[in-house]
Amino acid sequence: MKELGADVYSVERINELYLQSKKNLELLNYEVNLKCDDGTKGWEEFAPFDGILVTAGSPKVPETLVSQLKMNGILVIPVGSKEFQEIWQVIKIPGKTGDSELIINKFKDFKFVPLIGSEGWQ
Repeated sequence: MKELGADVYSVERINELYLQSKKNLELLNYEVNLKCDDGTKGWEEFAPFDGILVTAGSPKVPETLVSQLKMNGILVIPVGSKEFQEIWQVIKIPGKTGDSELIINKFKDFKFVPLIGSEGWQ
């Protein structure tokens, strides 16, 4: 994403992976914002985001991540059981009453590691 010109904010739940990622990205001279935390909570301080990519399977779409999207922003997340997921493309659009609405496109047959956190698998 950084190669495509995006500002990148990444949340890693496992401290060892966070530290290794930080080290590798620094060696590659990538300026990426990283933190070790519960990924289901996103990164509120820098919201709203144009897009959010989740790389772990979740039992549902975390409402917190949807709330951190800009209008017309896109969330891509694997949703389903621990065994199988669908990739959901969630697009936040303006609603008729002033609130936002979601358009959801689903793509089948994927398997990711489980998304663990307060709005994921426990």
